[in-house]
Amino acid sequence: MQVPNFSLSGKTALVTGGNGGIGLGFARGLVANGANVVIWGTNAEKNAAATAELSALTKETKGGAVAARVCDVGDQTQVSAGFADAAAQFGRVDAVFVNAGIAGRGIPFHEMPADEWHRVMRVNLDG
Repeated sequence: MQVPNFSLSGKTALVTGGNGGIGLGFARGLVANGANVVIWGTNAEKNAAATAELSALTKETKGGAVAARVCDVGDQTQVSAGFADAAAQFGRVDAVFVNAGIAGRGIPFHEMPADEWHRVMRVNLDG
């Protein structure tokens, strides 16, 4: 939603988990108010769909540019490379909306094996 008398033109925001749900909603608001937006998600198809949607919105609102990257926020190497790429592409990163998160694949907590617990924690806490 575009906010009257408010502009993020020239600003760049990175949204983890930006290819769906709350992250995509947040990205819509950023784009509608002029920001460049980089979305990170682990699903390339969802990233492409979100990029297409956000790019169409930029044409309607005169928003900034949109980019996406497959990035697992629980992997420090991917995060460092993704951040460097975003900064190089847009010249700066002004804000990061840390939104990515996962659940335990429907496994009840008391039955969750250690490897699944560590996968969830790697993304939700370390990410």
